Amino acid sequence: MMKRIIWLVLIFVSANLPAQYLLSGTVKDAKTGQTLPGVTVYVIQTKQGTVTDLDGRFVLKNIPGKAVDVRFSYVGYAPEKRHIVFDKKEKVLEVLLKEEALQLDEVVVSTGFGKMQKDNVVKVAKLPLADLTLKGITNVSRGLASLPGLALLSTGTGIGKPVIHGLSRNRVVIYRQGLRLENYQFGDEHGIGVDASGIAGVEVIKGPASLMYGSGAMGGVVYFVPEKFAPANKFRADFTGRFMSNTGGKFATAGLKKSFEHTKFLFRTTYKHLPDFRLPDGRFAAGSENKRLGYKLGFGYDKTRFSLDLRYQFNHGQNGLPHAVSPVRKGMYAGLYQDLTNHIASLKTDWHGQTGKFISTIGFTSHFRKLMHADTAKIAMRLNTWTYDARYYPSLKQNFDLIIGWQALAQTNLNAGQIILLPDAKIFDNGLFVTARKNYGNTVLQAGLRWDGRSIRTQSVGQAGDSLYRPALNKFLSGFSGSAGVKWQYEKLVLRGNVASGFRAPGLAELTAKGLHDMRYQIGNKDLKNEKNIQTDVDLSYKTSHAEFFAEAYVNRIWHYIYLSPTGQQTAGFPVYRYEQSQALLYGGEAGLHIHPHPWDWLHIRTVFQTVTGKRSGGTYLPLIPADAWKNTVGLRFHGKGFRPAKYFFNLGWNYTFPATHISPFEDPRPGYALVNLWGGAEFYGGKTKFLLSLSVRNLTNRTYIPHLSVLREDDIPEPGKNIILSLNIVLH
Repeated sequence: MMKRIIWLVLIFVSANLPAQYLLSGTVKDAKTGQTLPGVTVYVIQTKQGTVTDLDGRFVLKNIPGKAVDVRFSYVGYAPEKRHIVFDKKEKVLEVLLKEEALQLDEVVVSTGFGKMQKDNVVKVAKLPLADLTLKGITNVSRGLASLPGLALLSTGTGIGKPVIHGLSRNRVVIYRQGLRLENYQFGDEHGIGVDASGIAGVEVIKGPASLMYGSGAMGGVVYFVPEKFAPANKFRADFTGRFMSNTGGKFATAGLKKSFEHTKFLFRTTYKHLPDFRLPDGRFAAGSENKRLGYKLGFGYDKTRFSLDLRYQFNHGQNGLPHAVSPVRKGMYAGLYQDLTNHIASLKTDWHGQTGKFISTIGFTSHFRKLMHADTAKIAMRLNTWTYDARYYPSLKQNFDLIIGWQALAQTNLNAGQIILLPDAKIFDNGLFVTARKNYGNTVLQAGLRWDGRSIRTQSVGQAGDSLYRPALNKFLSGFSGSAGVKWQYEKLVLRGNVASGFRAPGLAELTAKGLHDMRYQIGNKDLKNEKNIQTDVDLSYKTSHAEFFAEAYVNRIWHYIYLSPTGQQTAGFPVYRYEQSQALLYGGEAGLHIHPHPWDWLHIRTVFQTVTGKRSGGTYLPLIPADAWKNTVGLRFHGKGFRPAKYFFNLGWNYTFPATHISPFEDPRPGYALVNLWGGAEFYGGKTKFLLSLSVRNLTNRTYIPHLSVLREDDIPEPGKNIILSLNIVLH
């Protein structure tokens, strides 16, 4: 009897298990018939994926479900989507991809719904890793500044912070490995701590994104897309080496990836050393040297309805803080410099069930920041942060998507240096949100609501009556945010409109700082209120096979805008600044054109103009608002012929920054300037190895200029002179 029951159970289970299918085939160029290596093949429902080999072939095993959607994508070609219905266990395809003149329309990760760019209500700016590699850029913030609507707040070659529509620092949230990156981002001289290695690319949400990312995302989100594991049963190895003439600097990164049927592994190491950079007149920015060493480990596991992604990253860096010029290189140890140690660990799990899917990410980050002088830690602070992100996607009607989410953060700040800029503190955040998306043919509607709460508790500093005394603080702040948007499409015309509110609780520095920082004496304000904003933006785009035009406009009104204001006093010879609040208004936009004329399929012409104006109540201008900019690129792209497909690139960039005249009362005007950049390269194959050799020249004319958003402007230190960058990227398949 027991044996019969066991057999019946086994028969029932096997009958209800999804059948396993195999999909194979070849991908070719539709025009030439040549096979295409490196094409991404991705099953949308099950997240299974692979890439074609050197002969354009692919195999995907153990596909559950009789009907699936498979996407084929390759840079420079229009993506192809196939709906596959298995009438037998194995199906063989021949896929023909057509060259696409304009940018590949890829899936957007940062918006949460996993839709194509053309289907998103919120337009997301994308910067692929290939663009950074070809330009020879290791400071990702400098690469982001090339995107429409973005600028750079910089301190030499080692420190950069993205500016989105005039907002930066702790009004822009940075995500790495699916985690909110916390590294005392309130300071001008605090970089984001991310380089171009170990990422697949960057996505930027311009405008309030508090709905998905919580307090602080008033200006937008910079989302670093993690590099992928190798396809199933594949091995990958890669190396990138780079030499920079201006600094004599070197950059290198190497990665190893191995995947089996269900388990995946990766390892990466990165090294960077940039000595003091050379000014156009031949002198050097003394103490601008920076170094970085990092390691990364990853482990993945996936089955039909469950996947796991475990990653750990360690980085140690040192950034010099230049405040003078010198006829010789002095290095960072001759003055003030930062010593930074970061640990980032994350675990992401993805469950798929009959009623929906559940995705959760738990992570830990540790950021140890020391301000060093003569081998002594003047300031030493450790910021430890635990984060949790849980999202439930219920299975609902077709063309309707819903996300219910909860996010939590627990953070401690501990001091170990001589100077206590920020007190020891504990911070707890909680956020609940719901957002929905509905598709009505050519129209997509999206809306959501969120609540956030933040608790801040600090210890007292010093004794009552001391000049640096700060009493203990116990503060709770909360707020609501929401958004509503629509995307409408008529043939090649797309119109987007969004209204979004943001919320930002004042940070620890703004509430409690008291001491010398960024070459000024800063005083916090414990009575600060929450920042709140409402932004309205409209985006219009028109795209054909050989031309694309877009125009965006926005108005961002901020209540209780927090800013540093000079008091007119001095302490120990340094100016005293205090955090204050007022109403603020930012408005502007950008417009661009991308032309790919036929029959000159090898030619690409891009031009973008962007502008932003920021004012406080009373009509005075806000500080650190980027000047208007005009960005232009002429690119040539060729496909070689021969025993293996190859690509050749050449680009000329001409960027003009207009004079910075709409400035705050305590800023100086800056003249306009034009910069010329060149970059190009060749991609070719040898056996199972792909090579990309590139050469770029930054500031070709050796122009002397000081950007309005350069922290070094106060010391009259220009940006680097001409820089020739030679790069070699090798990928072993």
